[in-house]
Amino acid sequence: MGKIFLIAILALVAGLAIPTTRPMIMERAEPILYPIHKWQNTSEMEQIARELAAFERTYYRLPTDQAGFDEWMAGQFAEESRTDSWGTPYDLRVGPDSFTIVSAGADRTLATPDDLEYTELKLAARADANSRK
Repeated sequence: MGKIFLIAILALVAGLAIPTTRPMIMERAEPILYPIHKWQNTSEMEQIARELAAFERTYYRLPTDQAGFDEWMAGQFAEESRTDSWGTPYDLRVGPDSFTIVSAGADRTLATPDDLEYTELKLAARADANSRK
């Protein structure tokens, strides 16, 4: 069994090394890799939300548009942490009482069913929720 597994790994590595077969292999491997991508993106979005909440506590505001969010991200995170697992920049949506960090998902297109989202309450909404406890 161990030899078969080793041969399969070597065949996969060889297939990935050939540029013409790489897209086909990655497409077939996506269902296996998706849970890993989802977990990684969710963890990154949670970290971004924590940093944004700290920014809001300090400056009593959040970035108001995507350009402001991109600029804030550039100042806070390394380049590889500013994009999701599929290479798409994270998006910020700010509502009246919360903000949401969005990953475009595997299709790399926002506002589609495969988007991943992480929502955090804004400072005033958190204070209100805590006062009700």
